[in-house]
Amino acid sequence: MSKGKFLQQLNESLKPLSSKERADILQDYEEHFSIGLEEGKTEEEIVTSLGSPNQIAKELLADYHVEQATAKATTQNILRATWAVIGLAFFNVVIVLGP
Repeated sequence: MSKGKFLQQLNESLKPLSSKERADILQDYEEHFSIGLEEGKTEEEIVTSLGSPNQIAKELLADYHVEQATAKATTQNILRATWAVIGLAFFNVVIVLGP
């Protein structure tokens, strides 16, 4: 997978976040690519070392929902955090036990 496709998938998966938060996260991953390329790695090697953009997004969204539930302990925020963590756990089980 190329850098462009990786960043596009990550951006799409992070749609629930604000555009500023997505831009900050994408900038961080741009830096990962810059550093990796300076070290002589290919884009494909960098993508492999980073992992799936969907998995990264799930982890970031779960963290975001937990932070929201902590900051504003409303029933809706707590339920979102709970479902995000359950979804992440299910996704991890599928990845570990899957193919």
